[in-house]
Amino acid sequence: MKSRGITELTEEESKKCLEYASRCGMIDTVASIAKSGILPRDDESFSKSFLWAAENGDLDMLLMLNGQCDIDPDYVSIPEECISYTALTMAASDGDVPMMDILIQECKANVHATNKSDRTALMFAAINGHTDVVDLLLAKYKASANDTDDMDNTPLLLAAEEGHIDIVGLLLTNGAGVDVKEAEYNHTALMRAAENGYTDMLDLLITKGNADVEATDRYGRNALMLAAEYGNINAVDRLIARGNANVETTDHAGMTALMFAAKNGHTNIVDLLTGITTQTQ
Repeated sequence: MKSRGITELTEEESKKCLEYASRCGMIDTVASIAKSGILPRDDESFSKSFLWAAENGDLDMLLMLNGQCDIDPDYVSIPEECISYTALTMAASDGDVPMMDILIQECKANVHATNKSDRTALMFAAINGHTDVVDLLLAKYKASANDTDDMDNTPLLLAAEEGHIDIVGLLLTNGAGVDVKEAEYNHTALMRAAENGYTDMLDLLITKGNADVEATDRYGRNALMLAAEYGNINAVDRLIARGNANVETTDHAGMTALMFAAKNGHTNIVDLLTGITTQTQ
C-alpha cells in the first residue's frame, strides 16, 4: 500500500499524527504538519503539542511551535490523572529553570497563569522544594507570594506542609501572609508545621513571621493542640518556649493540648504539659 505524505492527510489524521509526533519528540514531523496548512495556526492541537514539548523538556520543539503557530502559552492540560498543568507550572514543578526562562521571555507565558485548581507556577515550585525556582519567580518575574488556589492554599501554606523551610523564609521575605488560613480545616502555616513536627520552621514562622500562636482552625484547635495530638514533643516545647503558647486554651469541644496528648497516648507530652500546668497554678 502506497504511503501518503503529510499534505495528503485529513484534518483528523493530521491531529493524531501531530499528537504522536509531539509526544515522541519528532520535531521534523511536527514542523511539517505546522507548515502544511492542514490545521489553522491557532488550532488547539498545536497548543497541546507545545505543552507536551514542555513536559519532555524539548526546547527546540517548544521554540519551533512558538515561532510557526499561534499557540496559547498558558494552555491548560486536560488531566489524565488528578493534576492539570500549564507549560510553565510543569516546568516549575520539575525545577527546570532554562525552560521557565524561555517560556516567560520568548513565549510570553503568564507567570500568574494557573492550572484547573488555580495553582500557579510559584505554588508548584514551593510544593516540590525548588528554592532556586521560587527565588527566580519572586525576584525576577515578580510572582505573587499571596495567590491562592481553589482551596485557599498560598505558596507559604504549601511549602510549610512539605517542610521546605528555605522556601518559607523566601516567601516571608517577599511579603507572604503568615496567618492566612486554607479552606478545608482553616489551618495556618504554623499549624501545618506544628502537626508535622517541623520545629525549626516553627521558630522561623514565630520569630521572622510573627505568626499568631493562638490562631485556631474550624474546630477551635491551635498549633499547640495539633502538636500535642500528633505527638510532636519538640514542637510542643518550642511553641511554649518561643511562642508563649497558652496551655490552658480549649477547642470548641473543651479539649486542651494536655487532653489531646492523653487521648492519643503521648505520655512524654502529658508529663511535659502536666509540669507546666502545675507551675502555673
